[in-house]
Amino acid sequence: MHRTLLLALLALAALVGCSSSAGVPAGRPDVLITIAGSEGGTLRLRSDDAPSSAIIAMSQDKVWSALPAVFDSLGVQVTLTDPKQRIIGTEGLKVRVRLGGVALSRYFDCGTTQIGANADSYEILLTLLAQLKPAPANTTTIEVTVRARARPVAFRQAYSDCQTKTTGLLDERLVELLRRQLTR
Repeated sequence: MHRTLLLALLALAALVGCSSSAGVPAGRPDVLITIAGSEGGTLRLRSDDAPSSAIIAMSQDKVWSALPAVFDSLGVQVTLTDPKQRIIGTEGLKVRVRLGGVALSRYFDCGTTQIGANADSYEILLTLLAQLKPAPANTTTIEVTVRARARPVAFRQAYSDCQTKTTGLLDERLVELLRRQLTR
């Protein structure tokens, strides 16, 4: 049992290490690992790029019309709008220090130095997309995709992937602002 678990954890570590450096595309499905042996089991991991989702108790048209104001409240300039697929957001937005008055380190973990969280001093390349999908009983499902990459301002090096905070704070903030906007 211990040997099987150890092998599974090593495979998982290799998979996680490869996924962060291989440029795995957004929306990658969950990773499924099956542990063979008498104890057996399944371990499912969610990709950081996988969208979070929430149900909004309003029609798609009402939610769609409220989204531009929500992005504005977050301090995010909308650069992508696809009314047919109901996708709105930004790709490649460069931000530094704060996003809509909130320190970037509250949303992203880009590592730390002796000075503090890198997210608060690095240039962040942000992708924030919201897609609406129909749901039962005149409700709407909103899927939010967040991806951040960072690099030091003083050096011209490649961007490195950041991890979104486990609380999903930016996703939650977008949905919270959307619900507020819809109840006005």
